[in-house]
Amino acid sequence: MTIYKIIIRLFCVSVFLLSLNSTAQHIKIELDDAKQMALSNNREIKQANEELKAAFEALSSAQAKNKPSLEASVVGLYLGEPMQTMLPETSFNGSLALSEVLYAGGKIRNGKKLAESSVQLQTSQQELTEQEILLETETQYWNLVSIYEKVNLAKKSLQLLDTLHTDLTNKYNAGFINKNDVLRVKVRLNDAEIQLQKAKDGLIVSKYSFAQLIGLNTMDFVLEDEFNELEIIPKNIEDPSVFVNQRPEINMLEEAVEIQNLQTDLLKADRKPSLSVAINGIYSAGKQIDFSDGSDSFTSAIGLVNLSIPIFDWGGRKHKVTEQQAHAKAQKLKLENTKEELGIEIKNASLRLNRSMREVKLSEESLEQAQENLRLLKNQFDSGIITGKDVLEGQVLWQEAYTQMIQTKAALKINEAKYKKAIAAY
Repeated sequence: MTIYKIIIRLFCVSVFLLSLNSTAQHIKIELDDAKQMALSNNREIKQANEELKAAFEALSSAQAKNKPSLEASVVGLYLGEPMQTMLPETSFNGSLALSEVLYAGGKIRNGKKLAESSVQLQTSQQELTEQEILLETETQYWNLVSIYEKVNLAKKSLQLLDTLHTDLTNKYNAGFINKNDVLRVKVRLNDAEIQLQKAKDGLIVSKYSFAQLIGLNTMDFVLEDEFNELEIIPKNIEDPSVFVNQRPEINMLEEAVEIQNLQTDLLKADRKPSLSVAINGIYSAGKQIDFSDGSDSFTSAIGLVNLSIPIFDWGGRKHKVTEQQAHAKAQKLKLENTKEELGIEIKNASLRLNRSMREVKLSEESLEQAQENLRLLKNQFDSGIITGKDVLEGQVLWQEAYTQMIQTKAALKINEAKYKKAIAAY
């Protein structure tokens, strides 16, 4: 094979690999896709799901306690001297016991209610975890979109400065301007290159963090959404309490109050009598083990009724009940305090969202003015009316206005997400 053919084959293989690489790269991700991936892959949500499964298992266990239980046991027995004179040296004993608690002061009933409340609490915890992950996903998503926009802005700014630097250099070489005008723009050009590199580095870090959040094992992705027309209806909440009770935090605290009350009832049950019955069937085998007729085996049964009545314990049980009642009152106070705090949070979320909408409108107007100002300055510069310094200042003003618009639009989308979480609209 000639060298020429080897080169041709290597070239073909390289083109093929590049085509595969290009098709594998640039996974397109929309916001809804990112949310779904985060819900499917996030470890905190998986942990919440496992806690909910555990709560359901605990409920099943509590429901089984009010049913009869059946137990079997087998015992092999060897006796040494002098007990061999009364019982067989070796024997085999089996028993089957059926037992049921008839009354336990409400422990079984309240234990079931406690397990049910735990399921409700874990369900609300799962919902809260999902809402927090969705908010974090949306926040990082729009922050990443803003970084993409800032990278593009840095490229545009660099291009404008490079064009201005070329124009000034030509004028300097023609003897129309001083060198300090060229140097001034060159300094700005160098700074723009540094800012562009910083923006690219920030983009890499943000993409890595976002990929980790949604469980994506590649950095080769792009976001589909952009800051186009943002149509958000102004929010005006007069009574935040309408939304407070919809928050999973309140559901969790309400169940926590219920759990504390049930814990109190369980401790009170310790001060009440308990009644249980049991029936044991017994089979034993051994040499002349039946002492009634000397046979080698026998069967029998034992019935047992157990009534336990607490009488005196130096006030120990009473103090435990009083302690638990204090815990229940403290949990109820926490619930009321949290309701007030969430009401304030909802109101603030509404105000922030409305303020963000106004800021976006103002930033768009400022950008339009800065763009028109830069256009006029360029025309005046081309006509020789002003110097390059004036154009440079106009470009800086334009870049600042553009950056401000990007930031306000990102803030608007993030504040919209916070508002949705605040009113439990996720």
